[in-house]
Amino acid sequence: MSASTPAQQAEFAGRQTPSSSLAGIPSWFISFVLHALLLFVVATSLKSCEGQPTGDPDAGMRELGFQSRESNALVERATEETDTSAIFQQPLDNDVQQTLIDSSPPAEIQTPKIDKRPDVLGGGGGAPPSFSSGNSVESTIQSIGKFQPTRAGALDKGETSFFGIRDSARQFTYVLDASGSMYGIAFQSAKAELNKSIQALDATQRFQVIFYTQSTRIMKLPGAADGSLVWANSINKTLARQNINSARTSGGTDHMLALKQALRLRPEVVYFLSDADDPLGAADLNDIKQLNKGRTRIHCIEFGKYPDLKVDNFLRRLARQNGGNYLYRDVTKFKRK
Repeated sequence: MSASTPAQQAEFAGRQTPSSSLAGIPSWFISFVLHALLLFVVATSLKSCEGQPTGDPDAGMRELGFQSRESNALVERATEETDTSAIFQQPLDNDVQQTLIDSSPPAEIQTPKIDKRPDVLGGGGGAPPSFSSGNSVESTIQSIGKFQPTRAGALDKGETSFFGIRDSARQFTYVLDASGSMYGIAFQSAKAELNKSIQALDATQRFQVIFYTQSTRIMKLPGAADGSLVWANSINKTLARQNINSARTSGGTDHMLALKQALRLRPEVVYFLSDADDPLGAADLNDIKQLNKGRTRIHCIEFGKYPDLKVDNFLRRLARQNGGNYLYRDVTKFKRK
């Protein structure tokens, strides 16, 4: 076999494979490298397992379940709060919902009406029944007692009442029939009611009293001009009461004489009381109307001895023609003191 040249040897070395180059590495070194790699892999695996919990293998699952339940409770609570707010946002039921402003029309204001029922003389019991129920005037009379002044709160300021007919004015004139036919309980009742009406006046008002038969008797008080209206102060009311209590009945009647004298005083209100004997005719009533000229309201109270027959007599016409009211009283229903 011929010896190779240096050039051939170099070419042969260039054609050697990599595997043939590892042939010179010792086997113990290769084994060491493999074991080192295996140890590295094992060490890495153990390190990754250090973060896992130890002990009870189910502890992690239980902790996870508790956290899940707590999260569910929070979610349910949030849902409930959301549902509650939704409830408050809903409109109320019709029977509960209220409006701040009432759009309905206001109810009619009930203004108290002036009581036109007759005042009961004396202590009396309860309030007399209303005429609107069909009761006759005479059935409302309960008793005739001692004179009692009207309480201050019973009437409006400037107002007084005479046998239940109320009126408000600055000047009043009372004209009372004192003829013989008015004798007894009728005249006693008239004087008691007259005193009561005057006591209700105040010091800013004026009044006068005329008793009449076939002539007239006008009240005269010390210090007052004859035949004039007097102030309703406490002194004059006391003197008027004495004068009224001393009045007596007698003789016949002259209605025209008394009415003309009352109208000459030019009061705002005249209370005219009579038993309607000797009635006035149409011409007399027309004369009174012309003399009055609407300046004075004439209220008429009739005393009778029988139930009201609703006859359109001269007292009804006198009141109607002069802006006044009419009232009938059956004196047989009065009780003695």
